[in-house]
Amino acid sequence: MKITKLIPQGICKGVARAITIVNKELKNKSIKKPVYMLGNLVHNKNIMQGFIDKGVILIDDIDKKSAINKITEGTVIFTAHGISKEIIKIAEEKNLNIIDTTCNDVTKIHSLIDSYIKENYSVIFLGVSNHPESNAIINDYPVLFITENTILDTLPKLKDNIILTNQSTMSYNNVKKIYHLLLKIYPKLILAAEVCPATRLRQEALINSNEFADLIVVVGDKLSNNTKMLESIGKKENKKKTILLETVEDLNNYDLSNYQSCIITSGASTPFAIVHEIITALETYDKNITYTSKLNTEDYLKLKG
Repeated sequence: MKITKLIPQGICKGVARAITIVNKELKNKSIKKPVYMLGNLVHNKNIMQGFIDKGVILIDDIDKKSAINKITEGTVIFTAHGISKEIIKIAEEKNLNIIDTTCNDVTKIHSLIDSYIKENYSVIFLGVSNHPESNAIINDYPVLFITENTILDTLPKLKDNIILTNQSTMSYNNVKKIYHLLLKIYPKLILAAEVCPATRLRQEALINSNEFADLIVVVGDKLSNNTKMLESIGKKENKKKTILLETVEDLNNYDLSNYQSCIITSGASTPFAIVHEIITALETYDKNITYTSKLNTEDYLKLKG
């Protein structure tokens, strides 16, 4: 099968930074134990398994207050998606060792919202329900939270100074579409689109790809919002057969023998090793082969392809 590999691939700088921070801290022999992680460091179960194998205890509660209250001692790792000030305060009061891996792009959104609120703006925040990034924003700031499924006609009246911003892993095109719909309700609405560069570049590469292909393969975790956005773009905007693969073993769920060429892209939290293993399998695809991954957990934590 002919493969067109879109750029960029593999983990983004924010994910690489989070992995680097945690790996460095885990090598510290004097680190306060036990070591807990408040939710998935990034939305990729293979990366998470790598850290669990290193002794990290995952507490994956949607309710972060409930989760932090389960910890009485040791170290707590806050994920790349960001964390609310309330949870940080509780961790400090418990005298826990804090490792904060919040992505710089997420921190930027927090700062943007904070600055606009201080200037008496109303902030409409577009995100995904129960996503840790959105939950932290909702907990910290008096935003009007909406999703792509919100019935916009039901939104309340707001004063003239209004901005729309968003969770960092949304579809940039969808943010713009919702902005133009909201303009009918709030004519003076300002758009402050904050789709992170890693997410936006992947989306643009897929949308703008003019390579002939009859199949789109998205590699990434089903929990990853930016991965799901790529899958949605492939289906709805490129209008091509699109499949999402978490590992090479997912190829066993499909018969791709009738496809001659494919475009392959990956979510920003997808380890390079998984992408490479799937590309290699697709290049010599045979429906009669049972695909088995040869990767180990150390492969998932490698920062380069």
